Amino acid sequence: MILKTSAQELLDELCAHSESARIEAKAGSAIGLSAMQTICVFANEPELDGGYILLGVSEQDKHFVVTGVDDVDHLL
Repeated sequence: MILKTSAQELLDELCAHSESARIEAKAGSAIGLSAMQTICVFANEPELDGGYILLGVSEQDKHFVVTGVDDVDHLL
């Protein structure tokens, strides 16, 4: 799939509308089973036509902020 939406546009959409069936955020320290479940949902829901997961983005005080990924090698 070719990314037609930039990461900044996705982050802006996330901040404006919160998480949705199209876009989710996962904190760098919380990537694991939760992210895998989201990937499965995006892949198996034909009406969604996929979705976006922003890794290294967390919700703090009802705002989404880029917090990064602690251990990129472990994530890979």
